[in-house]
Amino acid sequence: PASRLVLVGTAVSRFAVEPVPEDTVLIHGELDDVVPLAAVLEWARGHQAPVTVIPGADHFFHRRLTAIKRIVLRAWGQPVPAASELPLHLRDDLLDIRELVEAKAAEVAATRATQADREQLQRIFDRLDASFGGDDLEAQIECDLAFHMAIIDATRDPALRKVGDAIIQLMYGHIRKNLSGLTPNHKRRATLREQHRTLFEAIMRHDPAAAASAAGDHMAYVRAEGKLPLAGQEAAKCP
Repeated sequence: PASRLVLVGTAVSRFAVEPVPEDTVLIHGELDDVVPLAAVLEWARGHQAPVTVIPGADHFFHRRLTAIKRIVLRAWGQPVPAASELPLHLRDDLLDIRELVEAKAAEVAATRATQADREQLQRIFDRLDASFGGDDLEAQIECDLAFHMAIIDATRDPALRKVGDAIIQLMYGHIRKNLSGLTPNHKRRATLREQHRTLFEAIMRHDPAAAASAAGDHMAYVRAEGKLPLAGQEAAKCP
């Protein structure tokens, strides 16, 4: 028999699911349209089973496999691999590409986003804003990624989606490093929170120029602040 159990996207509304051990890891996507989250929560409520919800994830957890891995490792008390450090030249090249992609995505999303896209973006932004009001780094990282990917998805542009998906997922470790250094500093965390809001509001009011500008400002800030020492480290002093 299995010594540990992980259930991901469990089809409780389609099949009979037996009671599970109390240490079972239950993971579900917020936007699962095959097995609604509400059905899983109702089943879990009757079994006293906690459920971990991944914001913005669908039934197939597209672009969320890394998040699932980290949830399981933490639940099992296993070390979560540290974000791999990209070589400086590669990191800067990827930041250049990401800056172009995000500015263009924000501009296009402000023009093309459907009502459904805007409702999705509103839900994810609300979660992002709430996460930056606390100290849960994992929630901030997941919500930050979901927010930027939701903007790219709202462009309805296949090319932007492919490039954005590849670049942002490749830079997942770099985003984690940035936030781990930025968020412990309340002033910098407040700045990031305000930048997210400015970007979000520009898209929602159909202002492509302002959205592109806000995305560019945000990326410039992340680039600059990401070069500062992380919390608890001292900056090198010039002799």
